[in-house]
Amino acid sequence: MMDLNGEANGTNGLIGFRLKRDIFNKYGSLLIAAPALLNQGHLELLESHAIQLTGEDVVTAGQEENAEQLDGAETIDQLVEQVYTIFQDVRYSKKVPLADIRKHIIPAIHQSSDELNVFGLLSSLQAKDDYTYRHNIGVAVLATLIGKWLNMKEHDLLQLSTAALLHDIGKMMIPPDILDKPDKLTNEEFELMKKHIVFGYELIKGTVGTNHRQALVALQHHERMDGRGYPFGLEQEKIDYFSRIVMIADVFHAMTSQKIYRSATPLYEILRNISQNAFGVFDAKIVSVFLNRIMQSLVGHEVVLTDGSKGKIVYINPFAPVHPLVQIEELFLDLSKHTEAQIDHVLA
Repeated sequence: MMDLNGEANGTNGLIGFRLKRDIFNKYGSLLIAAPALLNQGHLELLESHAIQLTGEDVVTAGQEENAEQLDGAETIDQLVEQVYTIFQDVRYSKKVPLADIRKHIIPAIHQSSDELNVFGLLSSLQAKDDYTYRHNIGVAVLATLIGKWLNMKEHDLLQLSTAALLHDIGKMMIPPDILDKPDKLTNEEFELMKKHIVFGYELIKGTVGTNHRQALVALQHHERMDGRGYPFGLEQEKIDYFSRIVMIADVFHAMTSQKIYRSATPLYEILRNISQNAFGVFDAKIVSVFLNRIMQSLVGHEVVLTDGSKGKIVYINPFAPVHPLVQIEELFLDLSKHTEAQIDHVLA
């Protein structure tokens, strides 16, 4: 049982509780994946690594309200509807309703980022026929997850979540026939589309209650660490830390999403793209944390490899996270050594 302060009354009192978050050792390797039902073996493993759990880490197994939280698809869909309404108001009023966003959207984003099943959360974030609006939610949730994985303070995390949600707000100043065009944009249309970053910066700067860092994210999320981004070709330290987080979340969600003009990119290509661009394009430290935690969340999931075989991810090498150990029946395949097969997609 738990006391009023959420502390465990002895290790045996945790048996039968369900884990709310993945538990890692000090080296970053996954020990127990959520939502495991804790048993004596788990507790002995935690004790051997000098890890103590509190009421914040577990939940009573079988609670209906928490069981419902295992699938955040409905919450995400509701958020998309709210963001659609808010962003449409921005299109006509040229003002950002920050109070509504802070009251109704940001708390839900933080709740979604506490999702026990990270893969299920990522699946619900994949855009359907509402990419423009779902993308903002997706980037905000992913950026919030990254912020938590980086042990960001609560105040900074709230600022980051808001900045990520508003990173594309400038697109509301783009004519709908261009924003929602199903075909490839012309050069002139693309140049206009690129101006959404400036439009967003100006909208946020003109909103009472926002801060300069949030406006910078709207302006900088298409910059790159090697100076080959836009609009200014900024490099390294000139790019705000929030912007570095959001650019990774932005690229990851865009590549996982089905769009009118292209299909979602296979998982291995997304992971390879981000991994290969860790040095130069993205912030290498943020990429390292992101890839390790995303891959750790897939331990225990069944996957289809590029050669058509099916298996289960059983171990993530912290030094090569995008190439896990996969069990295929009685065979254990190390994808860091057998590079002819990679993860095509994860089975629901």
